[in-house]
Amino acid sequence: MQISESVLNVLLIVAILALMVANFFLKQRRAEKEPMGKVTAIYFELSSNKRKLASVAAKGRYKKLGAGAWKRNGAKLTFLPLELQKILEDAFKVAEDYNLRLAEAKKFASSSYMAGIDVGKMQAPVDKALTSLYAWVQENINNPEYKPKRRGLFGLR
Repeated sequence: MQISESVLNVLLIVAILALMVANFFLKQRRAEKEPMGKVTAIYFELSSNKRKLASVAAKGRYKKLGAGAWKRNGAKLTFLPLELQKILEDAFKVAEDYNLRLAEAKKFASSSYMAGIDVGKMQAPVDKALTSLYAWVQENINNPEYKPKRRGLFGLR
């Protein structure tokens, strides 16, 4: 039984695309091993949460807020000042509370759980965390302790 040449070409293209997607996700996780990579992952998550909260305020579109980078890296941020750690913790507590309310609203198919949410109060800790984290990054961007380590051939050290 022979497989036609076009089927082989399609399988080859699908395999190459799968490898490219896998490489993309592996590089993202690899960046989070470095201190500045952890900070940037949290910064991007906070930025995404800010956009989602703005969407809730403007259009009433409720979307789940991100907290994955915080769950993965929150305990590993001991190199950040304690005050900044507390600010980040407060911002992500707001996100987790919001996500719990959203899950309950979906579970019981009731919008009454979302009625008590004040988006203005939720945006304040996120904005404060974003500005504080940005300021910390600007101060420490050239600090050799936080710079990514140079990788050798094939991404090995």
